[in-house]
Amino acid sequence: YVFFMCAGTVARCISLLWRTGERSFNSAGYVAFTWNLEQSKRYNLMVLLAASGPIMFGIYILIFVLFFTEAEPGRGTGLLNMMFQLGLVAYPAKLLLIPATPIHHWTPECFAGIHFRRKWWCMFTQSNDTFGVIIVDALWRAKHGHFETQTSWRSCWIPATLRPSCARQGRCKMKRTPKRILSS
Repeated sequence: YVFFMCAGTVARCISLLWRTGERSFNSAGYVAFTWNLEQSKRYNLMVLLAASGPIMFGIYILIFVLFFTEAEPGRGTGLLNMMFQLGLVAYPAKLLLIPATPIHHWTPECFAGIHFRRKWWCMFTQSNDTFGVIIVDALWRAKHGHFETQTSWRSCWIPATLRPSCARQGRCKMKRTPKRILSS
């Protein structure tokens, strides 16, 4: 059950991503897609259903062990082990359902020309929410005319190439022509 729910959720996410046309995890449009995906009711329902199976099964086993088995030595150790395993399932489900970083409702046009250079391993080590904070910082700097380059040595990121076409007018549209380099 859980395997099929997880596979269905992943297949749905991939099909939605394919329809958006975003092919690079370096683009800000990809991060906008993940923000919108996390706010989708269907996505949250699928994650909740996938997480509910192991949690309900764990509760069932816990009730069975507590009320329908004889008191045996070592029974408490098994319960602690099972509770630990339930926590291993529940915590990632909570992270998927309730993201730690705030969701920003940027339109795709705001992200049109922002591309970051991310190392390939960052796809596995850095969450898109964390990467999204970098993009919001880049948009803020572009809007307010702060085009200096900053370097962060602690993580796997990211000089961004963007040219704010209308930053002085207060709009957030970006063009793809590289004029300034921003990094976070």
